Amino acid sequence: MTPDDLRQLASKSLLSHFADLCEGAVIVDAAANVVWMNDQYPARLGIPDPAATVGRPIEEVIPNS
Repeated sequence: MTPDDLRQLASKSLLSHFADLCEGAVIVDAAANVVWMNDQYPARLGIPDPAATVGRPIEEVIPNS
Protein backbone atom coordinates (compact mmCIF):
# COMPACT_ATOMS: atom_id res chain seq x y z
CA MET A 1 0.00 0.00 0.00
CA THR A 2 1.42 3.38 -0.99
CA PRO A 3 1.49 6.45 1.28
CA ASP A 4 -1.18 8.03 -0.94
CA ASP A 5 -3.40 4.95 -0.51
CA LEU A 6 -2.97 5.19 3.25
CA ARG A 7 -3.88 8.89 3.25
CA GLN A 8 -7.03 8.22 1.22
CA LEU A 9 -8.03 5.36 3.50
CA ALA A 10 -7.47 7.49 6.60
CA SER A 11 -9.45 10.35 5.11
CA LYS A 12 -12.39 8.10 4.23
CA SER A 13 -12.31 6.51 7.66
CA LEU A 14 -12.16 9.87 9.43
CA LEU A 15 -15.03 11.31 7.38
CA SER A 16 -17.07 8.20 8.02
CA HIS A 17 -16.64 8.50 11.79
CA PHE A 18 -17.25 12.24 11.70
CA ALA A 19 -20.45 11.73 9.69
CA ASP A 20 -21.75 9.23 12.23
CA LEU A 21 -21.25 11.70 15.10
CA CYS A 22 -23.10 14.63 13.53
CA GLU A 23 -26.70 15.23 12.55
CA GLY A 24 -25.46 17.44 9.75
CA ALA A 25 -22.00 18.16 8.46
CA VAL A 26 -20.66 19.89 5.39
CA ILE A 27 -17.10 20.61 4.29
CA VAL A 28 -16.27 23.51 2.01
CA ASP A 29 -13.01 24.48 0.34
CA ALA A 30 -11.18 27.82 0.62
CA ALA A 31 -13.49 29.32 -2.01
CA ALA A 32 -16.60 28.25 -0.01
CA ASN A 33 -17.61 25.55 -2.49
CA VAL A 34 -19.13 22.33 -1.15
CA VAL A 35 -16.64 19.47 -1.07
CA TRP A 36 -18.54 16.91 1.03
CA MET A 37 -21.77 16.45 2.98
CA ASN A 38 -22.69 13.62 5.29
CA ASP A 39 -25.77 11.54 4.46
CA GLN A 40 -27.98 13.02 7.17
CA TYR A 41 -27.57 16.70 6.29
CA PRO A 42 -29.08 16.72 2.78
CA ALA A 43 -32.09 14.74 4.03
CA ARG A 44 -32.55 17.19 6.88
CA LEU A 45 -32.37 20.15 4.47
CA GLY A 46 -34.58 18.54 1.83
CA ILE A 47 -31.80 18.30 -0.76
CA PRO A 48 -32.84 15.51 -3.16
CA ASP A 49 -29.46 14.94 -4.83
CA PRO A 50 -26.52 15.54 -2.46
CA ALA A 51 -23.98 14.70 -5.19
CA ALA A 52 -25.24 17.68 -7.19
CA THR A 53 -24.15 20.03 -4.41
CA VAL A 54 -20.44 19.19 -4.73
CA GLY A 55 -18.55 22.05 -6.34
CA ARG A 56 -21.36 24.56 -5.86
CA PRO A 57 -21.02 27.62 -3.61
CA ILE A 58 -22.31 26.90 -0.12
CA GLU A 59 -24.56 29.97 -0.28
CA GLU A 60 -26.41 28.45 -3.24
CA VAL A 61 -26.86 25.15 -1.44
CA ILE A 62 -27.61 26.50 2.06
CA PRO A 63 -28.56 30.21 1.90
CA ASN A 64 -27.36 32.40 4.78
CA SER A 65 -24.84 29.80 5.86
